[in-house]
Parts: sequence; structure tokens; C-alpha cells
Amino acid sequence: MTKYYAIIRLGALGDCIHVLPTLAAWHRQEPDAHFVWITSPALIPLLQSLSEKLPITFIAMQKPKGWLARISEVWRLLQELRPLNLQGVLNLHPNALTWILSNGITTGWVATYNKQKLSGSALQRRTTSRRHAVDDFYEPLRKHYNWRELAGAERYPALPIEMNASTTPKKGGIIGMIMGVGNQRPNRAWPLNHWEVLTHTLLEPNTFEKPVTLWFIGGPDERPLADALMQRVSSPHLVNHCGAWTLPQLAENLTRCDLVIGGDTGPLHVAGAVGANVLGLYAPTAVDRTGPLGSGAIQTLTPPENRSCWPCEAPKCPSANDCLEATCMAAITPEQVVEAVKTLLSSKVLNA
Repeated sequence: MTKYYAIIRLGALGDCIHVLPTLAAWHRQEPDAHFVWITSPALIPLLQSLSEKLPITFIAMQKPKGWLARISEVWRLLQELRPLNLQGVLNLHPNALTWILSNGITTGWVATYNKQKLSGSALQRRTTSRRHAVDDFYEPLRKHYNWRELAGAERYPALPIEMNASTTPKKGGIIGMIMGVGNQRPNRAWPLNHWEVLTHTLLEPNTFEKPVTLWFIGGPDERPLADALMQRVSSPHLVNHCGAWTLPQLAENLTRCDLVIGGDTGPLHVAGAVGANVLGLYAPTAVDRTGPLGSGAIQTLTPPENRSCWPCEAPKCPSANDCLEATCMAAITPEQVVEAVKTLLSSKVLNA
């Protein structure tokens, strides 16, 4: 008889990408079980494409406005999921509503995520060892079953072959540039002027032996940002894909990039998950907590060690007087990024 388990994790995109290794590990331990993932409806098409190898049914949990509407949504899910006789629930999105849902859809066990947090100064947070989000999401399940920790490639999603950068033919010389970071945490963004300098440099004929094509990648909200940059830098080797792709198309096209550059944002984690080469630009958030992971070449750049404010892990810069050019992200220079790009791409990719 098939055992059914539920996992609850709504957005954000990067967080759901980091949950995929937990599901893969669970499936390895219980290959005959079936999993029900309760998540944000907008993410379901992408998560389905990235988890084709796993026996998962996705259930959308809406987030309507108002408590009565939200309670009604929980009640709907209770009625839908109770008949499955779930053996257990892994709640990776703990709040009052998911607590009610978790304990209402099973008479078995409930394991709940407790995010590892560090106190102290930014410098102390920078130098104190902590779990990556992938390991943090896995931790309640590991404790429940007394399993060992994830290691090596187990910390990456188990991808279908058509979604894996290592098996996708390359046209050669495509660099994906993810300039936006969404509206919730604008301090994760690298300054537009820095992107402009980087774009100019990468397109110079003496930077690489062969010309590169730069893809601007992001959602509809990032399109004006990319349009503004294209007005500053005119080149037939610039393509603005912002807002042009669905999330599954985003994942598929990221596999075609020789390198993807961006801050701590969902599309960068998708790039890592599909095995692309990734260059992450990090300052407000900690690399050891949310740095990109994947089977491709991975590198991250951070501000100078003598700048004591990072990682603040705040949604906005705590220094109210800071302008964009004075933030910790601005301390990562275009010159550093260019050198890292050359190192990551090496002779076998662009200079062959």
C-alpha cells in the first residue's frame, strides 16, 4: 500500500529550489512513497519540470487577503487532503495557518522547520559556521528519521536530462545577466552603473578571443531596468529577455548559458539548480546560508573584509543615509566581476 506524505513550502522561488534536494533524499529512503507538495500556484509549473523524476503531486495554496478568506482556504485544503490518510507532514513554511493545516491533514507525525538564525554583529555572522538553506530545510526530516546529513551531489536537485546544463548543447558565448532582485529586498541589487561598466567591458573585442552575447534575464518588473541599460550600451550582442519567458522556459534557457551572473535572487538559484556555471554577487545575505549550489562551476564575490556591515541580512540597508553607490553591493567592483568571469569561463569555453 502506497504511503502518502505532505510537504508544505510556499514561495519564494529560491527557497523552493532549495527544498528539492530534501524531496530527492526522502524518495531515496522511501522509493514507494508518494509526496504531496503544497505550494504557491505560480511556482508549480517550474517545480513540476524540475522534479519529473520524483513521485509528487502539487497542490496550490492560495494566499487571499483577509483572515476569513485564508481560513476558508485552509478548510478547502483540509477537505481535499484528509482522504489521503497522510503518514506525516513536513512543514517548511511554519505559521499559524500551516500549523492548523499540518495537524489537520494527518494523524501521523509532523516535523516543522526552524530556521537557523545567528545573532551578533555582521562580522560575527560572517565568520560563524551555519547551515545552508538546503541543509536547513532537510534538518527536521533528518532529525525525525535519524538520517545522515546530505553530502556532495545529494545537495543538488535530481534533474531530468533535458533540464541539465551539462547535457544541453551550447551555441557558445552566452552570458546570462540577472540584474533585478525583486521588490522585497532591493539592497541585494548590484548598481546599474556597475552593470553598465561590466556590459561595456564584456563586449569589448579584446576581452575574449570570440565575441559574447549577453542575455538580460528577469521578470516583467526588470524589463525597464534592462531597457535602460540597452539605451546606454548599444550592441547587436545584447538581448533583453526580461518578462519574455515562463518559469519553465527560464530554467530551460538558463541551461543554454555558458555563465549566469546575478545577486541573491530566485533565477540565480534556478541557474545553479540546472547545473549552469554561476557567478553570485553577495553582500546583504550570507553566502554560506543562501549561496548558489549546483553541479556547474560556482563562484561568489563579496565586499572587502574590512567593510564591517555585511552580511546584515536585513530587507533594506540599515544605514538610512546610504545611497545606492554607497551600499555594500557597490563595493563589489566591475573589475572583480570581469576577472571572475574570465576565470569561470576559461579557455575551454570562450577562447577555444
